[in-house]
Amino acid sequence: MNDTPFLSAQEIDVLKRTLLKQFTEDEQESFIRQCQRTLLDPFSKQIFATRRWQKDKQGNKTPTLTTVTSIMGLTAIAVRTGHYDGCVITWAGKDGVWKDEWLEDEYPVAAKCVLYHKERSHPEVGIARWEGYVGRAQDYNTKRWEVTDFWARLPDFMIGKCAKAQALRGAFPDQCSNLYISEELQGGISEADEMDDVAKISKNREKEEELLKAAASKGVKVVENKSTGKRPTPAEAAAPAEPPKPVAAAPPEAPAAQEPPDDLDMGEPPSEGPPAESAKPWQYHVITGLKNPKFNGRTVGDLSVAELQAVESQWLPKVRAVWDTVNSLQKADAEAFEAAIAYSKMEKPW
Repeated sequence: MNDTPFLSAQEIDVLKRTLLKQFTEDEQESFIRQCQRTLLDPFSKQIFATRRWQKDKQGNKTPTLTTVTSIMGLTAIAVRTGHYDGCVITWAGKDGVWKDEWLEDEYPVAAKCVLYHKERSHPEVGIARWEGYVGRAQDYNTKRWEVTDFWARLPDFMIGKCAKAQALRGAFPDQCSNLYISEELQGGISEADEMDDVAKISKNREKEEELLKAAASKGVKVVENKSTGKRPTPAEAAAPAEPPKPVAAAPPEAPAAQEPPDDLDMGEPPSEGPPAESAKPWQYHVITGLKNPKFNGRTVGDLSVAELQAVESQWLPKVRAVWDTVNSLQKADAEAFEAAIAYSKMEKPW
């Protein structure tokens, strides 16, 4: 009997330093165990790790490791058992009639996979409904969720794979449990379900830090809360405890005017002209939750007043209406947008 592990110690080390570097140590070990158990190669993308949001009993969402494979990977696992005996896939429309081939112009309502196991007297049946699995993406021109390209061009193929994946897990639970194909994970309209949010947030913060360092090197003052040593949140920056007062407003003989709150400190104004340039934390926030290509990847500080007005009237109301269900990237964008909008509406003393 060959006791050599599927992945060598060197391969595991490379895997942890590259493809799994954004995951925790426990998550890395869990994924590697799945690779060893299924004999699927992560370096050739037969199997890979991602995160999906899951709700607890209190309704809070947490990113949870999900192991993803392809339909060929799942089938290969079943074939290696020696008990896989093929399958038959059929499709049905609204009339409920199952067909061996789908030649209609409209999408099938469901797909059914009848899968045979050599050691069982009854086949395993998996049924996937179109509405439960179809992948959708938001069209920012029409403001509607539209069927994605592959699902629109190959509807029978995509939904058929979802039905077969169900049947494979049912027929071979020991070998295929907790393994999902990517097509099964595309059914939610939340784009956060398909991305590694933790990696996105980390990358976002790294870019923000680079921008902040660049600003500091140019002499731009980046405001921090001196009592805590931390930059204020966008909400704190947008809602100061007391608005700043121009120095000129103080009587000549009166004591110096009270210093404005740290989170709105504009720096010492020169003897003539507007106050010195100062940076707010939200100015360097990189937009990642709003997927419109006109905004995505830009910093909030680069947006014009007209663009902020468009965000305020179109995007923010929708996000706030479903605040408990939006992802962390969208929430971070919303808070930065609101801080920028509030700042743009402030009455300037210069």
